[in-house]
Amino acid sequence: VRDKVVAEGVTLITHANNKMFFERALNTPRTLLTDRLAKAPQKVKIETVGAKRVYSDGTRTVEFHHVMPTPHTNGMLVALIPKERILFQADYTLPAAGQQPNDHVRALVTFLEKTKLDFGTFIPVHAPAAPLTKADVFAAVGKPAP
Repeated sequence: VRDKVVAEGVTLITHANNKMFFERALNTPRTLLTDRLAKAPQKVKIETVGAKRVYSDGTRTVEFHHVMPTPHTNGMLVALIPKERILFQADYTLPAAGQQPNDHVRALVTFLEKTKLDFGTFIPVHAPAAPLTKADVFAAVGKPAP
């Protein structure tokens, strides 16, 4: 995957705290001499986000927000698509019914309370089959959605 992402010229969007890690991980010398990146070496393209960064093509907008503090990483981002009221994130998995939330989910809810991001649909990368909502996120920590 690394050789394809970098070789295709894909721009990686990440929090500024992650930049050095990705530069080291994706710009290391190639050991598989037959992959695309070994044949045409190039550096990874990285754009960083601080507290917030907004991208728009004139029709759609996506906002990246830095979730802080969180015990998982100091470089966690969530993506909000405001028009559609969708919040997307990669690592927060809501607990199964009857299970207690972990500290990561608690930190996410604290962040959402502080920032008051307006979303109706919650899409985690590690998604269950059923759609999730803002109410589901807050219910995971025993709170009503604002």
